[in-house]
Amino acid sequence: DPRVFGNLFHQIVEALYKPFVGQIVTRQELESLANNKTRIKEVMDTVFAENIPFIREKTNVFNDLQGKNTLIYEIIHKYVVRFLKVEAEAAPFKLLALEEKVSGRFNVGNGLVVNIGGTIDRTDEKDGYLRILDYKTGSAKKEIDDIAKLFSQKDHAEYKAIFQTLLYSMVKKQTDNTLPIIPGVITVKTLFKENYDSNIYLKENKQKELLTLHDVEDNYVEMLQETLIQLFNREIDFTQTENADSCNYCIYSANCLKS
Repeated sequence: DPRVFGNLFHQIVEALYKPFVGQIVTRQELESLANNKTRIKEVMDTVFAENIPFIREKTNVFNDLQGKNTLIYEIIHKYVVRFLKVEAEAAPFKLLALEEKVSGRFNVGNGLVVNIGGTIDRTDEKDGYLRILDYKTGSAKKEIDDIAKLFSQKDHAEYKAIFQTLLYSMVKKQTDNTLPIIPGVITVKTLFKENYDSNIYLKENKQKELLTLHDVEDNYVEMLQETLIQLFNREIDFTQTENADSCNYCIYSANCLKS
């Protein structure tokens, strides 16, 4: 299941990085960790045991890690090692927090204030920026040419990772406004590509530039306000999605009679 796969990767990376929280993480430390097969296997075995109903023998060895589970185990192992090597190339950075729960208040207007928030996979500091990073084991675009696509029924699914990290960045800014904020997405599926990085880019006229919260915040806030005003307007009915692709993943598709 894709969600289980995602949970496995998230929890393994979190366990490997937990000892570094509050510290500057160096290239040498990450390269050493990537080559430490014993440590990685130890963490993976623990996380797999917590997420998949294995049967353990008294020898503390899995006796049903077979077939597809064995394949998934090896695939995740390759991803984790590659992830650590890619991270080493981007080091040093100061690891500030893992799985950080953030919450804030968003003034929609006309007396309406809503609660917003979520869980940031990782917060760190690098090159004078505060980085808000999210891990994605599924597909996620990291280039966008128009912020309006984040709020479009047709386009949102492709750009939801950007929407999410921008929202987290906006919430984080309410409590930590000391450094400019960069949202980023670590896409597991593309870790093996050359010149990999976690940045999000704003593409205009065939030129792309690093996207920071400051660059798009006003535009993002305005469109978020418009969306929430419509959502909370009692005079506007909820309607079926115009994006037929969403129906492929909807658990109510057999009941809604959408033609």
